[in-house]
Amino acid sequence: MKALTTYGTAILGLLLIGLLVRFTEQKHAERLVEGLRVAVHPAAGGNFVTAEELLAEINAETDSFRGNYLHEINSALLEEKLEAHPMVQTAEVYFEMNGQVYVDVWQREPILRFFDGNKSYYWDTDGRQMPLSEHFTAYVPLFYGTPSDTAELYGLVMALRADAFCCEYISGISEVDGDYVLTARKGKHEIVLGSADGFEEKMERLKLFYDKTLPQVGRERYSKVNLKYAGQVVCTTN
Repeated sequence: MKALTTYGTAILGLLLIGLLVRFTEQKHAERLVEGLRVAVHPAAGGNFVTAEELLAEINAETDSFRGNYLHEINSALLEEKLEAHPMVQTAEVYFEMNGQVYVDVWQREPILRFFDGNKSYYWDTDGRQMPLSEHFTAYVPLFYGTPSDTAELYGLVMALRADAFCCEYISGISEVDGDYVLTARKGKHEIVLGSADGFEEKMERLKLFYDKTLPQVGRERYSKVNLKYAGQVVCTTN
């Protein structure tokens, strides 16, 4: 009998909690919108779009939320519209009991900047084109021209990005006669990678060369450091 009483009390407690939650949600939905706040999370060290710009776009689309009820806001549709912005990766819209509508925005993150004829644009972490921003310029490697194999180049850029040594020492990528050529951030030499195959092993050779040889001869000694050939570092002097 005692067990049945305890069980019944637990069920009643759960029902009361459910009713309370439902009542709270209903009162929440019946609140008027008191304000709209947009937060833009930095990407690549800066902001490609400002909260003020996004707020202006939201207000232009909705003719302002102020005076509406919270339940009248289609948060999924608003997120979809924000994610259609060329600088936005994802957006999250949520409400608070005080009537405030909050919008959190995460930006797309560039990994490479292209200079292709009279055009310039980024690739983002998904390998999609991303326009430049008037607010911020990303500190990413540069690529001149049109890649012959976008999938291979994307894989190479992601590998460079994941390597701390490459992030510090490599400032650009180009294609010359079918070979990938890396631009050194320090010194006056270029690094001939060849294909993207065996990237990790080639970088190990380059790191060893940078650690052991360059300190002895100086960074200005060579014009070209060639990693194409297995197990070798072939240099051309200035």
